[in-house]
Amino acid sequence: MNWTTIKVRLSDIGIHLALFQDDQTVLIDAGPADSVKIDLPKKLDELSVREVDYLILTHGHTDHVGGAKWIKDRYGATVIAHPDAVEFIADPEYELKNYWSRYLRFFADHFRLQFEEGYWKIRGRDSCEVDKKVREGDTLNIGSLRFKFLETPGHIVGSLSIQEESLGILCVGDTVQGLGPCSTTASYVPLYFDVRGYVKSLEKLSKVNVERLLCAHPYKPLCKPVQSRDEAKRFIESSLNFVRTFDSLILETISREGQGIAFTELGRRLSGKFNSEWPSIGLTVTLWSHIEWMLKRELVEVYETPSNILIASRNTKPPSRFVHQPS
Repeated sequence: MNWTTIKVRLSDIGIHLALFQDDQTVLIDAGPADSVKIDLPKKLDELSVREVDYLILTHGHTDHVGGAKWIKDRYGATVIAHPDAVEFIADPEYELKNYWSRYLRFFADHFRLQFEEGYWKIRGRDSCEVDKKVREGDTLNIGSLRFKFLETPGHIVGSLSIQEESLGILCVGDTVQGLGPCSTTASYVPLYFDVRGYVKSLEKLSKVNVERLLCAHPYKPLCKPVQSRDEAKRFIESSLNFVRTFDSLILETISREGQGIAFTELGRRLSGKFNSEWPSIGLTVTLWSHIEWMLKRELVEVYETPSNILIASRNTKPPSRFVHQPS
C-alpha cells in the first residue's frame, strides 16, 4: 500500500493528482485536457502502472475533469463523482454557460474570447460518463485502502474531499484555498462561488483528524500542496481568516460611498488592497459571492442598469437611473 502525488502542468501553478496503490489503483482528479496526456503517462510509466482502476473527481472544474474521458478510455478507469458534479463532467458546455457566463459580462470582448479559448484548451470537448455517484459518508474499500467521501461545497457545488483513513490522508481538491493560489506571474485571491458553503466546509474539515492534507494546487501562505497535521490546521484557519477580512473590507468600502459603488469599481479598489489582478475571473466570482451573502444578511442593496451594477448600504439612495433588484 502506497501513495504519491503527480504534478500536471497548469499555467505556472500546476495541479497535483493523488495516486493510491494496493490491490488496485486509484487516481484522484484528472487534470487539464491538454497537459495530462503528456505528464500522466510519463509518471505512470515510472511507477510501472498500466491500469487506473478508479478515477475520483473532487469537483467539475475544467482543470480537474479535462482529462477524465481520456484517462477512462486509455486506462479503463471507473469514474466516481458527486451527483452535483455529473453535469459538469458530462456536458463540456455546462460550466461555461451556467457559471462563467454570469461573470464574463463584466469584461471586455477580448477578455471573454481569451477566457473561452483557454477554457477549451484545459477542458477539452469530450463528454465523460460518471460510473458511480457518491455522497457524504459513502466509502470505497480497495485492499487495505479505506476511502471516505465528505461533501465540501463552497468552491463549487458537487465538491468532494476524500479521506483515506488507513494512511491518514485528506485530499481536498480546491476546497481549502488559504490566501489564494501561489503564482509567479499573477496575484490571485481564493475562488469560491458560495461563501457560506465555503465557510461551512472549512469548519467541517477543521474537525477531521488527518496526518497529511493534499491540495490540488499550492496555496498561500504555505505554497506547498502536501501539508502536515499542524500545517493543515493553520492553513484552514488562514482560509477562514481571509473570508472574515475580505467580508469586512467589502462592507467597509461600500459603506463609505453615499450613493453606492459600481461593482467593477469595488473590484478595482479591492484588487489593490489584496494585490490581486483586476479584471479577473477569480476576484469577480469571490467578490460577488460575498455580495450575495450580504444580501441574505440584509447588509446591502443591489441596483442595476443594462450596463452596470451598483452596490449600496441599506437605506442609501442611489441615482434614479439604477433600478433596485430584490434579494
